[in-house]
Amino acid sequence: MTPLRAQMIRDMQLQRLAPQTQKAYVTAVAGLAKFYQCSPDRLRPEQIRTYLHHLLTERRLAWSSCNQAAAGLKFFSTKTLGWDVLHLDLPPRTGRSQLPQVLSMALQPQSPSCRARDDARCGWRAIVCLFGASIDDLDSLLLRVVLH
Repeated sequence: MTPLRAQMIRDMQLQRLAPQTQKAYVTAVAGLAKFYQCSPDRLRPEQIRTYLHHLLTERRLAWSSCNQAAAGLKFFSTKTLGWDVLHLDLPPRTGRSQLPQVLSMALQPQSPSCRARDDARCGWRAIVCLFGASIDDLDSLLLRVVLH
């Protein structure tokens, strides 16, 4: 393990980053070093932006993957190397489809008769389950309830 990687891991542990986040950030910096075939501390901000552009356009990674790589590279440059704030100018996420709005039971359109009928069915099912009644028993019970 290189001293620079060890320093970055120590910095991430001091910031209490989750182990999976640490792994993702180290992978992002390793990918940058592999892309340019040199130590990442020798690179300039323009080269980091070019690498992110490569991830988006040529490797066609999802925006969230590129955003995670950008966060790792930003952490490395600002916390480990001590650079000033790094502006990577990652393009905004493309339009996402919105999920349909879910209505609560109170807001769902339903006629009162349907609601009462559903409640009655649930009640009769409970009677059948609790008392072990058969369908014939249920029919005679329904007849008595309707008549009275």
